[in-house]
Amino acid sequence: MVDNTQPQNVNGRLILLMSLGCGLLVALCISVGVRLVAGHPPGIPVNPLADVIGKPVPDFEVDSLNGDRRISPDAMGDSPYILYFTASDCRGCDETYPVLKMASLPAFIIGVGHQQTLAKKLKNHDIVTTVGFDSSRAVLKTCGITGVPTALLVDKAGIIRKSAMGKPNIARMFVSELELQ
Repeated sequence: MVDNTQPQNVNGRLILLMSLGCGLLVALCISVGVRLVAGHPPGIPVNPLADVIGKPVPDFEVDSLNGDRRISPDAMGDSPYILYFTASDCRGCDETYPVLKMASLPAFIIGVGHQQTLAKKLKNHDIVTTVGFDSSRAVLKTCGITGVPTALLVDKAGIIRKSAMGKPNIARMFVSELELQ
């Protein structure tokens, strides 16, 4: 009696491996095709904030962090500044506060989450700047912000020149902030 099960098992494994390989190749082709059709070359990270570059900072007004007045980007005057978005419960934001503090430009911080927790965190990091609190997250939507921490570099004309999300990207962006001065 001859055992023919081994060639069938080998053939079955070969067919399975070829099917998986073809499936992965099809997925890669679709991914590249979508990026090319959408005008975004493969291999280059997508900047979720690319749409805001070159546009003016939207008009908005929020309560100050301590709630004693209303503030807007006009509070920054006619000089370049950093528009920084943070949240009270964001670990990445906590890690970015020292980077923000080292920046040579003034910052306008917009916070969300728990107001007292945010105030305490900013105080612990010795951050003294203009801080607004966006209880409804309406300003984040208005400005096109999809996540925190996010920093926008705004020139003296109020135009957003650079954007970054996350500590490493924000740190890299601050290296070039002198271009606006």
